[in-house]
Amino acid sequence: MIKKVNRAIKNVLTISLGSDIVSPGKDKIPPEQEGATLKSYKIYLTKSSEVARRIAKTFQVGDDIQRASTGKVQRDTELVPAVYHGKGYFYCAVTLAENGEHDAPAYELTIC
Repeated sequence: MIKKVNRAIKNVLTISLGSDIVSPGKDKIPPEQEGATLKSYKIYLTKSSEVARRIAKTFQVGDDIQRASTGKVQRDTELVPAVYHGKGYFYCAVTLAENGEHDAPAYELTIC
């Protein structure tokens, strides 16, 4: 299984959208969230649920990392662009704490 994971991680495409995205699927911050800390995300897409779980295990919750979760990409998976819905992808979503260095949260999509 480790060879399969290594092969999947070798072929990686990363798309960074930096400060162009405030919140995936949203045009602006809702009024009730004004002044709230915005989060940044790293999303990893793969065709293997095992690879998604192994990627999530590499992230330890701590100062910079608030959460790492996995699942199958479905129609209502908000953090993944709709073009990948229903295509048999699994995801690992890493939620990062805002560190104050950016004006807006970052969003990074990596396809393994």
